[in-house]
Amino acid sequence: MNKILDTVNSFKIESSQMIISCNKINIILPIKNGSVIVNMINELKEKIGINDINKNDQIIVLYKETEFEKNYIKPIKIIKLLNYTFYESSDSENNII
Repeated sequence: MNKILDTVNSFKIESSQMIISCNKINIILPIKNGSVIVNMINELKEKIGINDINKNDQIIVLYKETEFEKNYIKPIKIIKLLNYTFYESSDSENNII
């Protein structure tokens, strides 16, 4: 099994598949009965859905070499890396005498 780290650029839906365009690759996901078929987790190994991935998110795509052709991958699993946001606290400024 191979893996690649990439950043999500955009999403596109065609007749029976969704294409996630990334910097290095394009991911093809089948659509059945109106649902995107994907095995996806976050770094904490919690199962997540396609709605949990956004533009500019970092993902790891696990795939078989046979499922890679012309920059398109049919993934075995997608792992979304967690996004961290740091806020600067202004409390310390208010405590200065």
